[in-house]
Amino acid sequence: QQLKGVAEITLLGGEQREVQVKVDQERLLQHRVSLPQVSEAILRAGREVPAGPVRNADGQLTVKLAGKLHTVQDVEEVVVAMPAPGSVVRVKDVAHVVDGVADPSSVSRYNGREGIGLLIKKQGDANAVDMSAAVRAELARIEAEEAAQNTRFIIASDSTDTTLEAVNAVLFDLGLAIVLVSIVMLLFLRSLRNSLIVLVAIPASLVSAFVAMGLFGYTLNLMTLLAMSLIIGILVDDSIVILENIQRYLDKGMDKRQAALTGRA
Repeated sequence: QQLKGVAEITLLGGEQREVQVKVDQERLLQHRVSLPQVSEAILRAGREVPAGPVRNADGQLTVKLAGKLHTVQDVEEVVVAMPAPGSVVRVKDVAHVVDGVADPSSVSRYNGREGIGLLIKKQGDANAVDMSAAVRAELARIEAEEAAQNTRFIIASDSTDTTLEAVNAVLFDLGLAIVLVSIVMLLFLRSLRNSLIVLVAIPASLVSAFVAMGLFGYTLNLMTLLAMSLIIGILVDDSIVILENIQRYLDKGMDKRQAALTGRA
């Protein structure tokens, strides 16, 4: 969860440690304490308490006193009540504390095998592709470190796969558009120069679009990739129409500069 871009991780399945306090009703009556008193004493002992700010030359830090419950023995020694001076009733006097396992609230299975599932959510402003790459690298590192324990991570679903597929589709559309338009120009206008113009013009137009996206803070996502796909289609149509129009004016004897200005109008 310390990786850049990771906002939250939810665990599914597996066993979670749980310290269980099994209260004895007869002991409660014997020591004249109630169940809410035991519960409140444990909550109070494990609660984080603000201790105020600490100021230094670099700024201000907030200090908290962490709860003192870390082991079963810590829970057993929590004071529940003091019925008389010098007489102390602790949790261990009225209950049996066990370091156990919580009842499972969910089960995670993949291909029929049980395991521990991780649902990883990204921060709102994070780049999903970069975060996915960082998570994959971290999982590979943990696998290498825990190889002796036969620890394995299997990625069941990754939403960035759709984004990467869209990126590859846009790149394929771009290459296909350049090739097809160049072939059309070469076959119908019989001009290698016009074909070369298309080979340069379409990528140059898209590069300028990426520059504008960077200046205005836009990132590659499904919406911008969809826009790129539409732009490629528009560029293909416009390039064919404009080049044919310019060639028509050139065939009429108009000079190159005037034909270019008139043909694109």
